[in-house]
Amino acid sequence: SFDQSEITKLSSLDGCIQYYITSFWKVDQAIRNLFTHFLEKKDLIASFQNFYKDLLNVFLEKWFSFIDDYKENQTGALEQIIRNNDVKTAIIVGDGVSFESARNGISKVDGSYKSNNSFMLADIPSVTENKMSHLYISSGEVVAVHKEREKALTSSFPDKDIGFISLENVS
Repeated sequence: SFDQSEITKLSSLDGCIQYYITSFWKVDQAIRNLFTHFLEKKDLIASFQNFYKDLLNVFLEKWFSFIDDYKENQTGALEQIIRNNDVKTAIIVGDGVSFESARNGISKVDGSYKSNNSFMLADIPSVTENKMSHLYISSGEVVAVHKEREKALTSSFPDKDIGFISLENVS
């Protein structure tokens, strides 16, 4: 059972964010796992789905009550990561990667590697060209073509060897 009383105590956007990254992401993960394994058994999954929808509605109502405090922090994030790391660094970028998916990926990283379990708040509107442009380009300029965003990032660091691998090509 998941205690939703903590949601009603949330009093700020930061509180909502901390609650999500410490507790609520586990509910997201659990429901996705249930859907993956029992999607064909609608009678079994229905009660879980209804519970999740009710819980999510309570959380989102709290979250959006603080929406005026929301400020994206992703603009120029890749440049900042590259600039602040002197060692070889891998950055996994995906459109709409959920916090819980990232946590699962990090849990599978070999312990001999240092991993960072941070999060960022995406820019709005939540469309690929806007969000990805803000990640790659610190000026906030929106660039529709993915290869052009990569080119802009590499041109900011002519002394660094920056490579790109599409996750679709990784097994």
